[in-house]
Amino acid sequence: MIPGSHLFKEPIPNLQDPAQYETLPASGEDVQFQVTFNGKTSECNHTFLQREAYSLILYPDAAGIQCNVVSDYIKKNYNGKPLLRFLNTLSEEINTTVGEVSFHLLSDYSVSPNETVNRGEYPAVSCSSTSGKCSELNLGLLDFGASYTFILMEASGQIVAHRMEDVKANSVHIAWQIPQYVLLTIGEVMFSITGLEFSYSQAPANMKSVLQAGWLLTVAFGNVIVLIVAEGATLEQWKEFLLFAGLLLGVCIIFSVMANFYTYVDSDQLDKTHMEDSGREEDDDDEDHVKKKSNDVKLNKRGKSTRF
Repeated sequence: MIPGSHLFKEPIPNLQDPAQYETLPASGEDVQFQVTFNGKTSECNHTFLQREAYSLILYPDAAGIQCNVVSDYIKKNYNGKPLLRFLNTLSEEINTTVGEVSFHLLSDYSVSPNETVNRGEYPAVSCSSTSGKCSELNLGLLDFGASYTFILMEASGQIVAHRMEDVKANSVHIAWQIPQYVLLTIGEVMFSITGLEFSYSQAPANMKSVLQAGWLLTVAFGNVIVLIVAEGATLEQWKEFLLFAGLLLGVCIIFSVMANFYTYVDSDQLDKTHMEDSGREEDDDDEDHVKKKSNDVKLNKRGKSTRF
């Protein structure tokens, strides 16, 4: 097969899915494919668009080899769930339902569009055809991040699904989360503890708990913003990250301006002033107590003199 300037010298086995995509120059003109089968060469033409992915379906008929180019279009709101499509090689229409998604397949090598389904095991998918040869299909495990093409064909009087994994499932080791959690922990230590220490050291003794509670209240407001954006805004994940980064940058600028004009208080001096004020209050209380006791003595003396 020769698509454009790419040459596949090795024969392509039956039901073979290439290991990777091949890039082609997309000049807006037709690209010619030459396919050799049983000594006969057939030609196929198709116009490819830039930044698009396609699958080339090759199948034999009485005239030789036929080509069917289908787009591997993926929805913009793709959320990482398994992608699934069917290729019907039979001469009858087939209907099948995977989870909550229904597929209607036309006859003679028609391909259904890519659809997302929930991750899980699908050992018995309902299937119906006019001949009654299709009752259940075993699709196996459909995993996150993967893209599957199932070729429906007849074997031993029953319609079966041959599985091809176009894009392999996600297989990231859990240890890759360690650097991320290290960075999150460093950020939490530098931000949260610093804020608590600031609210404690700059507050009067009788308002330290109140200001620390106010600091934690701002954290709660931040969590509310995250909840609204993540659950209610329905933004793509990269847009959420960009929004949070913009908000963080804005907060950093505001805090920098406020810190430039803020007059810091020496916590030791603040505690010393508070102790002096407390001492004065105690002295005043002692003086009031002495005065009150002196007045009581005078009244007592007057009372004794009147009784004589």
